Amino acid sequence: SLAFGARVPAADANVTRVLSRLFAIEGVAGTRAHAEKVCVHATAFLARGRPGDVTAALMDLGQLLCTPRQPDCVDCPLSAGCAALRLGAVARFPRKKPRPRTSRVFVAAAAAKNKGRVLLVASTQKLLLGLWLFPAAQADSPARALAHLRVAARGLGLLLARGGPIGQTSHTIVHRRLEIAIYRAIPSARTRARNPELATRNSPGVRWLTSGQLQTAAIPTLTRRIAVAAEFLPAGRS
Repeated sequence: SLAFGARVPAADANVTRVLSRLFAIEGVAGTRAHAEKVCVHATAFLARGRPGDVTAALMDLGQLLCTPRQPDCVDCPLSAGCAALRLGAVARFPRKKPRPRTSRVFVAAAAAKNKGRVLLVASTQKLLLGLWLFPAAQADSPARALAHLRVAARGLGLLLARGGPIGQTSHTIVHRRLEIAIYRAIPSARTRARNPELATRNSPGVRWLTSGQLQTAAIPTLTRRIAVAAEFLPAGRS
């Protein structure tokens, strides 16, 4: 619709909200049945000449006027035909799924720095697949998370330094609240003996970044927050 002028519907959260209110579409947003109803109405809206303009306009309308809370119905160009407004039930559309209860997860992260470079590893987690993270482990208690991290660190040729965490932070991913303790890590003596240039070499799944590279790298918010808490990045970068 936007890129190629194809007369096909596109319904993001904003378009879904606008059309759900405009036509008082019953059902729960995010379900297949509701999405199909929204797409039927979205298709009927599309102009034959430049359908992408309609899609973009509906997106903008949802972002600027038909907002989730306190929509500006007075200035809305579609208000005269809005079924939800006519029913006096704008806030009821679209219905949302109940939010899952947030679970608390304890994370221990390793902050390894050698010759001015910081160690990151490629994530294997589904939500962060392929992104670069600090080595970390999680569990249902801080002690278990730390124990798991020690094992993971050894697999990378690292040892956790003695003492408690050097920093703490938190991060929420979907419905999981991560409570993160950061521990200083150093290359083990065996690792240094085997590879004295450890800090300057990368291998598949591992990257050593300078502070400058870390500041400009395409890293997720989770990595950036740990970097700030460990003072590898200045505050305000998370």
